[in-house]
Amino acid sequence: MRTKSKTAPGSASPRANYPMTRREALLTGAALLAPALVRCRLARPDASRSIAVDDGFARLALKAKDRDDADLRSRLLSHPALHAMARHQRMAGSANAAPAAVLDRVLAEVRRTRPGPRVLEAWAGRYGDLGRHVVAAEALLPPGTRFGGTVFLVAGYDLGVAAPPDLLLNVAHPHFLADPRELGFYATHEAHHAGFLSLRPPPALRDLQDPARLREIVAYFTQLEGLGVHAAYALRKRQGALGADADYQVYTDPAAARRATARYAELRARIAGTQRLPDAEVGAVLEAMSSGERIWYRFGAQVAAAIERDQGRAALVDAIVHKARFQAAAESLLRDRRLRA
Repeated sequence: MRTKSKTAPGSASPRANYPMTRREALLTGAALLAPALVRCRLARPDASRSIAVDDGFARLALKAKDRDDADLRSRLLSHPALHAMARHQRMAGSANAAPAAVLDRVLAEVRRTRPGPRVLEAWAGRYGDLGRHVVAAEALLPPGTRFGGTVFLVAGYDLGVAAPPDLLLNVAHPHFLADPRELGFYATHEAHHAGFLSLRPPPALRDLQDPARLREIVAYFTQLEGLGVHAAYALRKRQGALGADADYQVYTDPAAARRATARYAELRARIAGTQRLPDAEVGAVLEAMSSGERIWYRFGAQVAAAIERDQGRAALVDAIVHKARFQAAAESLLRDRRLRA
């Protein structure tokens, strides 16, 4: 699910206001089905496996930025990537998720920003590499949890989202235009989301004024997004790309890690009571956790890294379904912070 409106002022991974933001999604609702999990020993992902990559929507949309062509529109309307976008919108609870309406917003964004083909050109002939980035996410998923959809390269829709069984990556987004190799790392991030969501669907995203409900949602998305960040960490480190995305400062800068942990503790304290919360408070907490300060990404990544370091990768993978393991590690980090304060 992605997910996110990925806009963080001053972030190395800017997120623009696309059709459905993380906060909008959280304030409306989502539902997915989870298959049974068969637990066994971790296996190495098969990097040679072929992953379907379809860039047709992106190419058509980039053409459409220059003209209002009935044939182009017809081809875009029938493209499976558009239907994946509409599926993502419906998962997030959007009442206006008809493919034609989604396409109107996508084309308006493309015509406003007028992006070039730089990202498509950078990845031309390298879709096997992009597929290997997708398969890399399986190193942090239970055996048998395999990506079986299509990676759709699109333009004008969010940054990257999981719309199970597929992924959508926006080759027109400024983050990717600034550094096209980031597309691969976000493919890993979103592919992990697709696997996570298939194993553990989100809690019902309603009645967010109930602090207990909001705490459950914050805990879920802290794990989902923290693991998405951590899933791409090893690849980024090997390729010298940790500095390309501000979320990864928590791995390299102890002060940044402490700030994210302190802020997470502060935000969670605001929803620790039993009295119903005003809408403004709910919105402020979700904004800071997600698209604003990206706190659940950055704190969640620290929790994931701590579990893998202290308990091993198998324990981190097991925590996807056995969430108490992740939550205990999160509490340990918060407790250590209080002891140091």
